[in-house]
Amino acid sequence: MKVLIVGSGGREHAIAWKVAQSPKVDKIYCAPGNAGIAEYAECVDIAAMEFDKLVAFAKEKEIDLTVIGMDDPLVGGVVDAFEAEGLRVFGPRKNAAILEGSKAFSKDLMKKYHIPTAQYEVFDTSAAALAYLKTASFPIVIKADGLALGKGVLVAPTVHGNLLVGPNAEPVEGNDTSCTSSGLEFVKTTAQRSVPSINFGESIRSFAGVRANLDVDDFIIGEEPEAPGWIDLAGMKSPGLSAAPAVAEEAVAILQQRGALGAEKADYKDGRRHIRFKELSAEEKAALVREQPAYGRVICRCETITEGEILAALHSEVPATTIDGVKRRAGAGMGRCQGGFCGPRVLELISRELGIDPLDILQDKNGSNVLVSETKVGGKSNG
Repeated sequence: MKVLIVGSGGREHAIAWKVAQSPKVDKIYCAPGNAGIAEYAECVDIAAMEFDKLVAFAKEKEIDLTVIGMDDPLVGGVVDAFEAEGLRVFGPRKNAAILEGSKAFSKDLMKKYHIPTAQYEVFDTSAAALAYLKTASFPIVIKADGLALGKGVLVAPTVHGNLLVGPNAEPVEGNDTSCTSSGLEFVKTTAQRSVPSINFGESIRSFAGVRANLDVDDFIIGEEPEAPGWIDLAGMKSPGLSAAPAVAEEAVAILQQRGALGAEKADYKDGRRHIRFKELSAEEKAALVREQPAYGRVICRCETITEGEILAALHSEVPATTIDGVKRRAGAGMGRCQGGFCGPRVLELISRELGIDPLDILQDKNGSNVLVSETKVGGKSNG
């Protein structure tokens, strides 16, 4: 059996991977495909929207079944084109693909036939949409009607009124968390397909991270066969946060089976205790400031984080030593300006309290020095 897959993304990659496992399949083609799909299929240089060429190829190679993965050709009517030529194809016809091609049509259909769906409103003008947003409850997803093609790139408002845009996803070597121009451009162009009005000139911070990637289909949880006593909890990828409690219970069960837990510690500390000044009552704030005046000096205005909270983070059992370390422990820099206002003051406190030269203070990891040299000494130019 010969199979043709139409598309070039992760969905088509997954389809090719699964189809290749069938003993009934002798040959797989993918148009246009990609480097990953090439592991399972012969990639063909035909674009997904070139219906005439796809039909001609299917006839020439005597394809038994064509599977359409991408949304664009489905909405454009590729299934209709194949069926008109008597070719077997898997996918919805054009009149059914509108469910994916038009968000407004889909929501109206679900509402009409009482199919459970999230509350929604449809607007033809930006003014009407903005007026609605002023009284709407967040979070809200904004989508342009039609194929937005912005999968994976989110545009989400934060509690501070900022927009959080991203992410992209691409393989990297090691723990490379650098933000690249190509990555940022992808996020920008993809997000603007959903929300064209985003002003990226107002961007105040860019982030990148690394997540686990495996050559197996599931988490790696268990004792390493070649290293007795070593328990692997790896490969969590996206669901790591939600899966963490269950993974922890599984790890405890493994340790119990090995008899490695021992007696529970009587002096075990199950977490750090933080004072959050902004959450205290007026009376509690006044009493704390009288006892420790540093709590009366606000350093981070966006989050109302005081000097006292930052000092506590710098002198804790596991002290913060970087700008981002203070951000994670105390919250300074977590707000609307992302440290634009309080960052220099936090740097001064780290230098003063820990005796670190300002030039040696890091934003986060090695090489992320905030300051690189002095430009003036004693009010006089170095020149």
